[in-house]
Amino acid sequence: MGMTLYNWGRGRSESWAHWTSFADLLGNSSTNMLGRLSSYGKSIFLDEVGTTAVDFKGVWTFDKVIAGYEDDFGKKDYWISMMRQEIKRYPQIVGALYFNRDKTRGFTIGKTIP
Repeated sequence: MGMTLYNWGRGRSESWAHWTSFADLLGNSSTNMLGRLSSYGKSIFLDEVGTTAVDFKGVWTFDKVIAGYEDDFGKKDYWISMMRQEIKRYPQIVGALYFNRDKTRGFTIGKTIP
């Protein structure tokens, strides 16, 4: 059984784009994906999991997204370390494949990074 989880942070302009901890992604009550997969009694593998480094307050602008990459201050590293700790709480999760590419860069509408 597999799951895909991404923290899009503030890298997108859409209202759904906000910084989300790994624990909140995993325990998302609106989809209850972990609960539904666990009900099958099979092992679970996180087939894609990743995070952006972009988190900021205020109105979304492309310039703030770019600054978020330059001003990371370990946000991405902290998110990954919390992911590793959280996974240990669930014996049914047998592994994870970390997707080490910040997809917010290439998917930000109307802009490209030189």
